[in-house]
Amino acid sequence: MKFKNTFTYTLLAIALSWGNLSAQTEDESIGYKTISTLSYFQTEAGYYNIDSVTAGTTYYFNPRHTVGPLNQFAYISRDNFIRVSGSTSDYSYDPPRDHNNSTDLDLRVYGEFFIKNWHLGAGYSRYKVEYDSIDYENESHQLELDVGYFVRENLFLYVNNYIDADDGRSFHLLAARYEHKLNESDYLGISAATNEEFEYIQLNSKYFRKLSNGGYLVPTLSASFYEGGGTSFGTGVDYYFNKMTSIGGRWNDSNSVTIRVNHFFNQHFNLGASYRFNTSDSDTNYLNVNFGVSY
Repeated sequence: MKFKNTFTYTLLAIALSWGNLSAQTEDESIGYKTISTLSYFQTEAGYYNIDSVTAGTTYYFNPRHTVGPLNQFAYISRDNFIRVSGSTSDYSYDPPRDHNNSTDLDLRVYGEFFIKNWHLGAGYSRYKVEYDSIDYENESHQLELDVGYFVRENLFLYVNNYIDADDGRSFHLLAARYEHKLNESDYLGISAATNEEFEYIQLNSKYFRKLSNGGYLVPTLSASFYEGGGTSFGTGVDYYFNKMTSIGGRWNDSNSVTIRVNHFFNQHFNLGASYRFNTSDSDTNYLNVNFGVSY
């Protein structure tokens, strides 16, 4: 019931502002120097619940320009930025299990910078868990150091290096992004990633199309291939009535279905919500409501 009420209230807020859309559909690109979000997540999975709040801000040294809708950007960009985010999650159980109830705290700082065709990225994250009824907590720290290079303007190769700051262990991700322009507005984006042992391969694609009625269509596909023959697939699509409002969904082969909506009340404020459920597990549900501010 709590899920349905929250999702319904979000849809109602979007519907009440629908009448203001007609004056907000011009095609010009908008440049943002800061994009901030505040999100609430709720998970109900049988005997346990998770309530999470996440807040984050990204500062761009030069305006980041939209492509059509106000939350769509170029598939490959050279935007220098710094991002700071934090989250807290409360885990509770039904029936109560006091010794298992816990709170997670997560802090992340990350920045990307481009020097000619070279890309440099660096980040730090801290994860901490505290148990409610016992005197125990665990804290971990991770560093991220990334290097990339533009082979061509539309082909970007990069390496993500994740380092456990506590014990020195590291993990490396090799990746590539490619953007194929179909015309002045439409493009096809493809990305691929694997670890240094080639134990799995992750593929993603995105098609961005401007429609003749002033709307936009953005379908996506994803696939993962694991050592030993395991695979997973997913597909999604978002339909934009104009650059302000969209409705969409996603499905994967684990029978997970997501329904999502997003609306910009003007160029600076937006509200979105998504509801995810599993068709083979009626006890598992996920809700996300997010509010954004962009300037």
